[in-house]
Amino acid sequence: MTDNPKKPTFLGRALTIQGAIPEGNKTLGGALARREKTSTLLAKGPATSNLAHVHKAVAASAHTVAAHEVDKRSLHKGICFLIDCTESRAETWDLAQQTMSEIFKALDMQSAPEIGIVIHRGESVSHLGWFKKAEDARREMSEISCLRGRTRIIPGLSAAMVREENIKPSSIIMIGDCFEETQEHLEQIGQQLNTQGIPVRAFHESNDSQGKWAYRRIAEITGGLFAEFGPGCASSLKDLCVAAAVYDIGGLTAFDRLLGSGHRGARVLADSLKKVAIGYTGPSLR
Repeated sequence: MTDNPKKPTFLGRALTIQGAIPEGNKTLGGALARREKTSTLLAKGPATSNLAHVHKAVAASAHTVAAHEVDKRSLHKGICFLIDCTESRAETWDLAQQTMSEIFKALDMQSAPEIGIVIHRGESVSHLGWFKKAEDARREMSEISCLRGRTRIIPGLSAAMVREENIKPSSIIMIGDCFEETQEHLEQIGQQLNTQGIPVRAFHESNDSQGKWAYRRIAEITGGLFAEFGPGCASSLKDLCVAAAVYDIGGLTAFDRLLGSGHRGARVLADSLKKVAIGYTGPSLR
């Protein structure tokens, strides 16, 4: 961890990309423009309009709108992990690797959607892809080691929120310890995530006060969940991730069933969930 961190120079470009109009909207916009042109032709009457042209325009518009609707139907959601792989976590990295393997297996048993993995380490951010099978995610993650460098939470969140092909993240599970960027940039990316409806499940390790503040804050901004894990904490990282995934997949009903079973992760997240789930009256267990 370093003192007086500099603002990331790439943020402006990342935010610009995130603010771009989705391709589907451009397509639908073209269809609406053609429909308007068609309406203008029809308003002029048969004496001045070319009916063949009109029929062609109507057919093209209908085809484009139908394609857009199919695209929306085929879009499905996944849970994206944003994992801190910087040197500050090297001491517990072997345990972290084992834990991530257990998490992926547990999510596979919960019939979770695709799992995405984004890592930040060595001054860089990498999106490892989306995985349908827990074993594929485990294998990909097992190749990762810790590298020295400042945390890159802001560009990491930016990469995790990007829709790829027909997958949109329904939530981001963020795991790490330190925060070395600026509050202003954290607020900006948090507002973007909130606008897109992507909550962050922020799970913090260690006693780093700046990191703890940042993880708690990004959860607050996005309507997500916050908890701590590690020695002396009430729940393991695995249990926290499973509880968060159960809520994302099955909603409050599934979460309440898990809570009723005495699951430690659900017990820890219960109070945090009360703040974001309207009407949730589960027990206070902190």
